[in-house]
Amino acid sequence: MSIPQFSIRIPPTLDKLVKQFAKDNNIDKTKVIIDALNHYLGNIKQTSLNQKLHENKQKISAIELNIKNKY
Repeated sequence: MSIPQFSIRIPPTLDKLVKQFAKDNNIDKTKVIIDALNHYLGNIKQTSLNQKLHENKQKISAIELNIKNKY
């Protein structure tokens, strides 16, 4: 059974973000889009560990900044 395929058009700024995220996390753009759709549609069980790691890094950075600003 083949995997369904479709094409979309996205703004250049979003394309740049997708490419950078893929590069930073050493994954391909297809995986980024699949993970994003799974996350957006609430299918969290299918969200990759890379996506979860990225989200946790962002949360940690925000916490560290908050702590730094307090002291």
